[in-house]
Order: sequence, then structure tokens, then C-alpha cells
Amino acid sequence: MIRLLIQHPHGDELSGVKTYVSNLTDVLLLRGGVEVRVVSTRSDALLVRLAAARWADHVHLNSNDLALALYARFRGKPVSIKYHWPFWLSTKDVYHPLPWRKRIRREMAYLFRRYWDWRRPAKYPVAIARMVLRLAVFRIVSYRLACSQFTADAVDRPGWVKAVPNPMAIDLIEQDALVRRPAAVPTFVFAGRLVPEKGAGALIEACARLAALNLSFNTRIFGSGPEEQHLRHMIIEFGLEGIVKLEGRVSAGEVAKALSAATALVFPIDWEDPAPYPPLEAAAQGVVTIGARAGGLPETAGPHALLYDRGDLTALVAAMHSCIADPAAAFARGQRAREFAVTRYAPEVALEAFDAAVSLGLSSRQDADA
Repeated sequence: MIRLLIQHPHGDELSGVKTYVSNLTDVLLLRGGVEVRVVSTRSDALLVRLAAARWADHVHLNSNDLALALYARFRGKPVSIKYHWPFWLSTKDVYHPLPWRKRIRREMAYLFRRYWDWRRPAKYPVAIARMVLRLAVFRIVSYRLACSQFTADAVDRPGWVKAVPNPMAIDLIEQDALVRRPAAVPTFVFAGRLVPEKGAGALIEACARLAALNLSFNTRIFGSGPEEQHLRHMIIEFGLEGIVKLEGRVSAGEVAKALSAATALVFPIDWEDPAPYPPLEAAAQGVVTIGARAGGLPETAGPHALLYDRGDLTALVAAMHSCIADPAAAFARGQRAREFAVTRYAPEVALEAFDAAVSLGLSSRQDADA
């Protein structure tokens, strides 16, 4: 029996990490041959985390818990870390490759511009300390993983970080058995936090342009956040009250139900999102994604997505227009998107990649048991 400790960092602000930990834990327990414990740097005391590290055969971090990493390595335990967020904060909005030393200098300059405040002089030193912490953990751990190839490459340390897909809870039923009941009127869905970088505002602008063409369609926006009131004003300003609806924050099951009747998911991000989940949630329902070429989105959306250059509103409108004009083609793309997601992100497939990347030994243990 392999004993795996998974460190889960924080709370709702990193919901993608929570999804990853939940899906990984579920598939590990279904596989068998492994006992899993999950600890949190926020809710579990240090002594609790260290005791769990003594128990474990392998410690898997999802944030920079230096004390846990040091203690596990001191006791001879292998430690892996998975990056779900840009390693360098200066690459969050735009990433261009740089040599390692230049990247560190660029990061320090970025942190100075963002955090230096004479009224709160501790902000900048704290930001630098966090960078040093991140680098320290990076050197200590045995295995470095990332949620996408983009995120691995953006560390700017070639060969040091391995891309390992996050497992996605996709029902492995036959394609023909997937029941979809697309809405009579073409319907677009957005799911995500309502902040500027997620692009819900761009989606509303695209809807206004499509509505001006007297096209029949609906758009449903799921999520909450600081931009919500601004988006409501945009809907009223463009006269889209009967077309665009803000649904608020709902359960994952309700989003899945909405996607099952959708023509396409629209995800017009305006930042280097490491590996967004909504395209995978759409693919699980056989729904194509319309999204920007940014960060890891092209990877999770897959080769059958309708991608456009980031910030190109005209191209976004054209992609949505193509789905309204030919829903059958959009449906076919969605089916192929699902096939792709199953081959790369289905729980067992992602677990095999994780097992191979951290030398956990699940496959060999299973062969021995057989």
C-alpha cells in the first residue's frame, strides 16, 4: 500500500486546485493500492502537517509549503509540487521567454512596481520573500509538475518542469450514449469568476454586435465577482436584457446541465490562464469551446476548439456567428472535443501521467498484485 500525502493550499480563491485535489484523490482511491491523506496549510497546524509527512511515502505539494518540503526531504521522502498558477507573477498578463537570471531580475522589477508603497513599506519585502520562498521550494523538491505545457515552459527552466494534465471527471460512456438536448435557439455559456481578465465583458460586447445583425441566440453567464454590477450595466446599455442573462454563482451540477443544452462555451480570457477547467467541463458534455489563444487554454480546449487571437473582438464575433449559422457543425466539433478530452484528461489517463512523472509506482504495484 502506497501512502500519499496531498497538500492542498488555501480556499475558494484557488478553486481549480480544489478541483484537482478532489479529482486526483477520487481516482487514486478508485485505483486502489494507495492510501491518501489531504492536509491544508491554512486549516491544519504545522505539527499536524509534519506528522502526516512522517506517515507518508510521498508528499505532493500544490503550493510552496517550505516547512513541509524540508521536513519530508530531511526524512528521505520524495516530494513533488504541481504548479497551478504562473510561477512568475510578471508573466501573468503576457509571457515571453527569458533566460533564468533575466527572468529573476524582471520579476524583482515587476514586484517593485506593483508592491512598493511608502505608506505600507512592508509590502515589497513580503513580495520578495514570497519569491525567495518559491525558489527555495523549487530547488528542494524531487519532482516539479505543471498543469499544462504552457505553465511548465513559462518557468523558463527547460527540462526542470514536466507537464502533467489535471484529471477531469468525465463519464467514460460511449459517445453515442451521451445524451444532449441542444436548446432550440443557439445558446452560449460562460462560466467563471466575473473579473476583467476572464473576459465576460468582451462576451457581452460580442453579443451586442451579433444582436445588431438581428440574429436569434441566447447567452447565459454563470459566476460572481467584482465586475458583476458593471456587466449588468453593460447589458442594459446595449439593450441585451432579453438575450444575455447573469445567472450568478451556481453549483457545478447546474453549470453542467446548462452546458448540456449549449451550442458553445465562450471563454474570452485576457490573461495567461495556466489551465482553465471550463473548456474541459464543456468537452465532458460534448460542447465546443470558443476561446482566446492565451496561456494553457488552447491545451485544455483542444484542437477542435474555435480559437482566436487574444483581444480580437471581431474574431470572437465571427466564431460565435459561425455557431449560430451552423449549429450542427458546432455540435460535431463538441463531439470531437469530448473524444480528445477523454484521451488526455480522463481520470485514469491523467493518473497514469502523474504516476509516471513522480515515480509513485502504482502501475508496477498493480502488476505485482495481478
